[in-house]
Amino acid sequence: MAIKPLEGLKVLDATSNIAGPYGGAILADLGADVIKIEVPSGDPSRSMAPIDGDKSAYFNIVNRNKDLRQINLKSPDGMAELNTLLESADIFLTNFLPERLVALHITPDELMNKYPHLIFGNLTSYGATGVDASTPGYDATVQARTGIMYLTGEPDGRPVRAGVSVLDIGA
Repeated sequence: MAIKPLEGLKVLDATSNIAGPYGGAILADLGADVIKIEVPSGDPSRSMAPIDGDKSAYFNIVNRNKDLRQINLKSPDGMAELNTLLESADIFLTNFLPERLVALHITPDELMNKYPHLIFGNLTSYGATGVDASTPGYDATVQARTGIMYLTGEPDGRPVRAGVSVLDIGA
């Protein structure tokens, strides 16, 4: 029997795409009970090629071992459902831009005041403060901005994106 050091912990994973969901998948692999919260239209990674059945292979990999739920956080009912889940959660993961945390009333300070037991993690590409804090970031964008694309491709050719989302998985 495998040791599951996080067994008994409840994680709410409201992240999307690759980096955040991958972190949630690792917690699930370690035994945490992970509830994946998606927008009603589904996580954008559901349509990333290659498609395996009705979901992307990427989506299947980074959302393995999770209880998938679609919750509209823009609606009062959706926020009520989130707050109910937060009452019993140990960890809450997001990858929202700072202004979205403010709009949803789930800033670190608000969460700490309402749920002092909660561990909150918010993954961003460029940090929570500074000139690029409100800039969304994706693996390809960060590869370009950091120069990683200059390390791939032909020596005399244009920069080329790495074949996998190396920064998302390494985040």
